[in-house]
Amino acid sequence: MLIREVILENFMSYRYARIPLKPGVNVICGPNGAGKSSILIGISVALGQSYTERSKKLSDLVRWGEESARITLILDNTKRNGRRPIPRIAKDYIKLTRVIRKDGRYWFEIEDRAATKAEVQRLLAKFGVNPENMLIIMHQGMIESFSALNPQERLQMLEEAVGLQEYRRRVLRAQSRLSKVLSQEESVKRLLEEAKQTLEYWREQYEKLMEKRQLIMKRRHLELELAWALVARKEEEAKNLKEKAEEKQREAQYLESEAKLLEKRIKNLKEELEKLRQEWRTLINKRLSMEYERGKRELIELLMQKTKDKSEFTLISSVLSEFQDVGEKESLLAGIEEIGERLKRIEDEIFAVQEKISEVVAERAVTLYRAVRAKEEAERLLQEIRELERRIEAARREARAKGPRIPSTRSPEKILDEIRTTNAYLRALADVSDEVEEIYERYLSQYEELEERAKKVEENRRRVMEEVQKRMEVWRSLMRPLLDEVDARYQAILAKLQATGRVQLINPENIEEAGLEIYVGFKGAEPLPLNAYTQSGGERSAATVAFLLALQQHIKSPFRAVDEYDVHLDPLNRQVIASQIVASVSGTNAQYLVITPSRISFANENIHLITIQSVNGESIVFHKN
Repeated sequence: MLIREVILENFMSYRYARIPLKPGVNVICGPNGAGKSSILIGISVALGQSYTERSKKLSDLVRWGEESARITLILDNTKRNGRRPIPRIAKDYIKLTRVIRKDGRYWFEIEDRAATKAEVQRLLAKFGVNPENMLIIMHQGMIESFSALNPQERLQMLEEAVGLQEYRRRVLRAQSRLSKVLSQEESVKRLLEEAKQTLEYWREQYEKLMEKRQLIMKRRHLELELAWALVARKEEEAKNLKEKAEEKQREAQYLESEAKLLEKRIKNLKEELEKLRQEWRTLINKRLSMEYERGKRELIELLMQKTKDKSEFTLISSVLSEFQDVGEKESLLAGIEEIGERLKRIEDEIFAVQEKISEVVAERAVTLYRAVRAKEEAERLLQEIRELERRIEAARREARAKGPRIPSTRSPEKILDEIRTTNAYLRALADVSDEVEEIYERYLSQYEELEERAKKVEENRRRVMEEVQKRMEVWRSLMRPLLDEVDARYQAILAKLQATGRVQLINPENIEEAGLEIYVGFKGAEPLPLNAYTQSGGERSAATVAFLLALQQHIKSPFRAVDEYDVHLDPLNRQVIASQIVASVSGTNAQYLVITPSRISFANENIHLITIQSVNGESIVFHKN
């Protein structure tokens, strides 16, 4: 943007003035109080700069006694390379006006049409001008302000002036995205950690549920095993009972056969007894007969001894003669004695046989009793087996209802003990409901989603970090050669001012901490950082203007201005600086406005000179083509 003309109406000390400006260096000079700085203030006000708005109220800029003031800038809009800077305005110039009223109201106009400050800012952006940057427009006293800036503020001001601000913005936008991504990542990590803790709790509950289900399945298996184990036990019991019943039946059969044998033996013993009795009766009869014979003989003998009648004696003797002789008598006695012995033996045998019969009868009775009891026991066992088989069948139906038959080598008691233990564990897990699975799966799904999200955020962070690094590298690749060149020009200008120094980029790895440090040292002194305390006013002015001039070829704004830069400079340095100002703009399309109380410094330079005089309290403009 080039300003063709500045028109001031009722502005500060100007009633009405038209100040034409040309490309190159425009020098406004005049005595103090003539109104030189008012021209730059008017330009700044028209451009919407906030500098004057901070220093005083706009209404104070209206000329005393007037109701309003008007500042108009005639901007060059001629075609450049076949295109106008503002294509929508098909004119070679654009009128930018700001009206200020005493009542505090003010407004902008573009081509006599009311406009907002935002519209003015967009217009200036098209021209590449930011009136807020003191490297573009440096008002009176701003040299001290520039010296007081920290390195970070200076660097950002330089970036904006040379058109590299967008690269910083790109880095900052990337860092902002990175910050958001990091915040998002931290948030996701926090959520992930919270979700993990929650998931751990529900995983424990889920594991308890799985344990509970396994225990339930185990209990069902144990109950099935117990049911079939009970069936097996009853079957084994039935088997044992059958074996016992069969054994009892065999025992009964054996006892019956033994009873029959005993009965036969009794019969044989009875027959033997009968024979012995028959023999005993025979012997008794024989003995009785022999006893009879012996008795009769003894009777006759007795009668013979006792009778006295001879005839009776004869009779008895005749009777006695019928008996055997004495030898027969002895034989008869021997026979009776022998029969007696035989009878005693037979009687003993009869007694023995009778005892044996009694024993065998008793044994047979016992055997028969045992046989009956064995039959009864067998019947009872068979009855018990039939009852047990009914229970077995019921147990089988109950077991089949629980599941197919499974073999078991354990006793029901051991299985029951394990069931009790399982039930105890299940009671401890009674509060774990089936809803736990759904809740766990939901939290697991959320956790997996968060994990996936965390991976994406991490990948996004990596990409954004790479983007930040790339953009930082681009920014550094532009800043370093730029500052190397500015540093070389700055040192060259300082050398003409009999000073040394350097321009240095600090903290280049961190754009927010990165800054521009300006060093200067006069008369052989060690260069020190430029600030408001180390150097004198003249030294600060010389160093600041030297830096401005070193930067001129890189500034994108076509319009630049500096007010009273030489207040603290000695005449020699003023001359050097004046020549450097003209040299820095020479050969460019830039427009430089310089305000100085002395025109002597520019006496031999090719400049557009504007002189301001105050006549009766009114500023009057004189310019030299």
